[in-house]
Amino acid sequence: YPVCLNLKDQYASNLAEAKKIYDFDAAVNDLTDVIRKFKPQVLVTHDFNGEYGHGFHIFTANATALALEKAADPSFRSDTAIFQEKGAWDVPKAYFHLYPENTLQMNLRLPLSSMEEKTALEVAKEAYLKHVSQQWCWFYVDDTYEYSCANFGLYRTKVGYDNVDSMLDNIVLYAEQERLAAEQKEQERLEAEKKEQERLEAERKEQERIALEAKQQEEAKARAAQNKRTKTWCLGLGFGAVVLVLLLLLLRSSRKKGQKENHSRHQNH
Repeated sequence: YPVCLNLKDQYASNLAEAKKIYDFDAAVNDLTDVIRKFKPQVLVTHDFNGEYGHGFHIFTANATALALEKAADPSFRSDTAIFQEKGAWDVPKAYFHLYPENTLQMNLRLPLSSMEEKTALEVAKEAYLKHVSQQWCWFYVDDTYEYSCANFGLYRTKVGYDNVDSMLDNIVLYAEQERLAAEQKEQERLEAEKKEQERLEAERKEQERIALEAKQQEEAKARAAQNKRTKTWCLGLGFGAVVLVLLLLLLRSSRKKGQKENHSRHQNH
């Protein structure tokens, strides 16, 4: 900044005369590249009537109006380095000086801290005094006559019409966009972190569940093995008891038999 197109300041009384001095198509191409390079959210330019009839002001307004359309067209000059780097750009808002529709009157009489408490009108008047070659002209800088430097019209909008007299109405500044993007990124980071924590917690619980199931299975196996051993022991004990009973019965039977035989022998004697 600033970017100048290196067009020498010459006077022309109308658009046709201005086009004889400068290449209109080349100017449109250059303006298109500038728009695409800087991606302005608000573009401000001259009056279609050239304010007081200045041909190059008319030339600038018409070239800018066409460049606004071309800059948004991805098929226009798509082979340029600027397009390859920046792409197309559809300017959200464009104001033309003294444009009669959707009019806006800027308040240029507020002290501005960025201008050492001078008003924008005061700074503009001081700047005009530096335009030495124009000091003989009847034209002057003010916000009260028909060529008021405060009066503009919204020529083109992609964000709706103004609700207040501000060229930035309905515009989210790049700094604010960056802040919002940073907030969104931080929110996404926090959400991702939360999801990761939830995933880790779910993974931990799943591992605990699997470990618990494994423990329960081991305990079940141990109980089954113990039950099997107990059952085997009980079967063995039961079998032993049966054998013992049988032995006792046999022993008892044998005793009774012996007693009978002894009794029989005693009777025979």
